[in-house]
Amino acid sequence: MNSHKHARLTASGRALLCQRVLQQGWKVLSASEAAGVSLRTAYKWLARFRTEGPAGLADRSSRPRRCPHAISIEQHQQFEQLRRQRWPLWRIARHSGCSLATISRCMKRLGLSRLSALQPPVPVVRYERQTPGELLHIDTKRLGRIQGVGHRITGDRTLNRNKGIGWDAVHLAIDDHSRVSFAQVLPDEKAVSCVAFLRQAVAYYASLGVRIERVMTDNGTGYKNQFRAACEELGIRHIRTRPYTPKTNGKAERFVQTSLREWAYVRPYESSAQRQAALQPFIDGYNWLRPHSALNHQPPMSRIPAMNNLLKLDSRALMEHCLDEHHALALAGWPTEDVLYSLRHQQMQPSHATILKLLKAIEAEQSLEVFEDILGEDPLLAYRFMVYTNSASLGLRTGIDSLRRGLVMMGYSSIKRWLSDQMPHASTEIDLRPVRESAVLRARITEQLIEPGIQNDLRREVYLCGLFSQLDDLLGEPLGSILHRIPVSERVYDAIVMRSGPYAPSLEMACALESDDAGAIRQLCERHELELEEVNRILLRTLASVQVPRPAAR
Repeated sequence: MNSHKHARLTASGRALLCQRVLQQGWKVLSASEAAGVSLRTAYKWLARFRTEGPAGLADRSSRPRRCPHAISIEQHQQFEQLRRQRWPLWRIARHSGCSLATISRCMKRLGLSRLSALQPPVPVVRYERQTPGELLHIDTKRLGRIQGVGHRITGDRTLNRNKGIGWDAVHLAIDDHSRVSFAQVLPDEKAVSCVAFLRQAVAYYASLGVRIERVMTDNGTGYKNQFRAACEELGIRHIRTRPYTPKTNGKAERFVQTSLREWAYVRPYESSAQRQAALQPFIDGYNWLRPHSALNHQPPMSRIPAMNNLLKLDSRALMEHCLDEHHALALAGWPTEDVLYSLRHQQMQPSHATILKLLKAIEAEQSLEVFEDILGEDPLLAYRFMVYTNSASLGLRTGIDSLRRGLVMMGYSSIKRWLSDQMPHASTEIDLRPVRESAVLRARITEQLIEPGIQNDLRREVYLCGLFSQLDDLLGEPLGSILHRIPVSERVYDAIVMRSGPYAPSLEMACALESDDAGAIRQLCERHELELEEVNRILLRTLASVQVPRPAAR
């Protein structure tokens, strides 16, 4: 029953009215006034109840029993036959003598309002090349440049009104067989940029042992004479899509949408540089870790023969197999991205072992230097400590910008209570320990790379700079938003977020030392006037100072 909002009676209300009159002896006038309806309405429902019983109290359709002017089934069939001969609606109306509105309603019921409905659906053609490199799909996507978080996230249109700051062009390539991708952010979509991207993409796939034979692009202006000449020079056949048919280059179009959803729009960025810095980690995760439905839920690199063995080593499952089942003493490298990806649905917590170590130091009444060293062994715990010391609950009048100052202001008893509150939620995930150690190692290298003779307070500030530089991977937020919650100095903020300031060269070099790109390390030494030999000594001294727990003898 579909009663309207102003209905005085429902089926149960009508039954109550009949019950009061027929069983309880109410007068019809009294029962109608109690129900809030007219006397005539009350008599109507009584008559229906006497004639049809309880079924007569239900709502009836308001449609008339017969409609002499309605079109017949034969007319319906005639209209459909004429429409399938591609007659326009006005011609059918004039031929039959009916109104255009009647013909329109009839065609709507039949699903033939548009002539396109008369055409058979185009069959979906899906194809896949047999080997990597046979066909490379290339496309571009323009993204507006960023200067601060916009109104779509903040909700305030008065902030960061950056009109006319321009666009970035994201050039993307994806292999047809393996789905291994490559992308770069370039200033425009002109022919020079397109040719430069093509050369970079061909070199990237060549490093994987893949030779590109064909390239498919759309009909944009950047893919004409100069691009065709570059393809001929590289020995590549250039294929274009059909005009106004983007589905011909469907793999590239799908990869564009995936990139927007999982990289460009996945979180708020504070600058175009921050968004660009997040592109390569996304591409690496897409190629090495992200399962692909068309590849039997395997990552794209699994289809590259030269990379298949390497891919299998970069796996948390294989790492656990080597350590737990075969009792390996050590691994060359650690699948950090795979570990963090597998724990992405969990909130990262400080280390249980570090908290326990601090509590034991309190019982032993260790010095502040020891406290600061232990607290600096866990980036999450150090960050939470600074957030807590700057919270309104403590009521401190000045901001706490270092671990040493926070320890002095809180005291042993307050620190012990705070650590006890952290203990129930502390993490015992052993696979996160190398991730924390890598952050500590970066912090130590950054501290050692700073100029000698610097004050201890500033040296500890440089250590925090390296320690907090990987918090975005652990917390899943932009570094700018993370550091805004604590009053770090401008030097630390500029080095971590903006990659500028006096601490930026040391942090940049520490990050470069984590890779195997010797050329990039030499370029940084030349740019920042660092001695390559001294950098090597600092790296060796830092690695030698790392204390590695020895496994118990079996």
